Amino acid sequence: MDNTKNIENSSTDDKLDSSKILFVSNKIKRVKNWTPEEDQILLRTAKEFNNRNWKAVAKFFEDRSPIQCSARFKRIRPGIVKGPWTIHEDIELEEYIKQYGCNWSLLAKFMPSRSGKQIRDRYLNALNPEINKKKFTLEEDKKIIELYTKLGTAWTKIARSFKGRTGDLIKNRFYSSLRRRIHASDANKEKINKIKKIKLRLSKVEDSDRFAKLEQELKKGTTSIRIVIKLYYRNR
Repeated sequence: MDNTKNIENSSTDDKLDSSKILFVSNKIKRVKNWTPEEDQILLRTAKEFNNRNWKAVAKFFEDRSPIQCSARFKRIRPGIVKGPWTIHEDIELEEYIKQYGCNWSLLAKFMPSRSGKQIRDRYLNALNPEINKKKFTLEEDKKIIELYTKLGTAWTKIARSFKGRTGDLIKNRFYSSLRRRIHASDANKEKINKIKKIKLRLSKVEDSDRFAKLEQELKKGTTSIRIVIKLYYRNR
C-alpha cells in the first residue's frame, strides 16, 4: 500500500513539475522585434487614447501586451531626440539626479525629449562620477583580450571584472585598438607558418643566403611571401 501511495505521489509531483516548467518556458518566451508598421499603428492608437489606456491600445495587436506597448511608445514617441547629448542636457540631467536619484522613468518626465533608457545609458556610460576615463593600462588590455576569448562580445559581463570601466568603454577600446592587435598576431602566426613551409622547400636551393635575407624582410613586413615563393621556383 505504501509503495502504491508513493508512486501516486511521485506521479502527481511530476505533473506539477512539468506544469511549472511549461509556465516558466512561456514566461521567458522571446519578444519579437517591432516592425515599422506596428510602430505606426502604436503611435496612431496611442494618440487616440491620449497616451494612457494601454490595455485598449494592446487590443490592436495580436501578440503585444499593454506593458510592451507602453515601453515601446516611450522609445518612439514624437519629440524624442536621438542625436548626441548637449552640454545643457548633461548639466540638467546631473541636477535632476541630485534631486530625485536614479529613477529613470521619473527623470524622463522632466526631460521629455529623452527616453528613460537614453537617460539611464547617458548617466551610466558618461556622467557617472565613478567612471574611470583614464587611459587603459597594459594589464587592462591583456585582461580584455583574455575575457573576450572566453565571453565573446558580452561587454556588460566583461565590465564586471573592471573597476570604473563601463561596457561601452571596454567595447570602444576593443574595436578601436585591441581587435587589430589580435588580427595582427594571427596574421603573424600565419606568416611564420608559411615561412616554415617555404624553408622546408628551399632546403635544397643553392641561393640560401638570398632566402635568409628575404626571410628577415618578410618578418619585418618589407617584402611579400609571393617574392619568396618566386625565388623558390626560380632556383628549384
